Amino acid sequence: PDPAGEDDPNAGDGAGDSFADYQKSFDGSISVDGTSDAYGMPIVGNFHQLQELKKKHPNLKVLLSLGGWTYSKYFSDAASTDASRKKFVSSCVDMFIKGNIPSQGGYGGPGTAKGIFDGFDIDWEYPGSAGGHTGNHYKAADKQNYTALLQEFRPELNAQGSADGKTYALSAALPSGQDKISQGIETQQVGRILTFGDVMTYDMHGAWDKTGPTNHQAPIYRGPTDPLSHWTPGY
Repeated sequence: PDPAGEDDPNAGDGAGDSFADYQKSFDGSISVDGTSDAYGMPIVGNFHQLQELKKKHPNLKVLLSLGGWTYSKYFSDAASTDASRKKFVSSCVDMFIKGNIPSQGGYGGPGTAKGIFDGFDIDWEYPGSAGGHTGNHYKAADKQNYTALLQEFRPELNAQGSADGKTYALSAALPSGQDKISQGIETQQVGRILTFGDVMTYDMHGAWDKTGPTNHQAPIYRGPTDPLSHWTPGY
């Protein structure tokens, strides 16, 4: 999926693996419940293993992560207009919450993945910033569009939750670098929309600091000698 390494602007294009998701059969030696997948099952693969895991642990919640380092290229486009946000969100809800995954290899189809996922985790790396993977699309309007995209997810998930008699979660992997926060996140807004957020604190410092500053990569507390300048969150 990444043949040219970090310099490949198309690394994530077409790199999904629907075979591993719900078409690969597991035998009893490696399955969660010790049974082998049988012919004629609606889905197999990793998705079915998640079904088995949730049967063993009824309180387990599984969120589907959208994006990531290699898969954030087109977030800016999907979030750019009201129409594109609606199309993107309704597609995600239809496929992964309602479970209408495509029929492929004799598996999948309407409703076959329903009940596996309990919400979404948005991992856009990064709105409004050139600091993501080579080739990522970004623009200044991403900052407001990111908030609007999250706001589009929230009522869609709430409405589906009401229909299903459950609560669907919306979380996000949020940047920790001040440059990425200031350029792409309306910090005082997103917390009102998300169920919870996870800050990528492992991104505070690293090899990308070519000439410094250096300090702890994942500090638990703010260090008094950390060379990063203080940034005041804003709307």
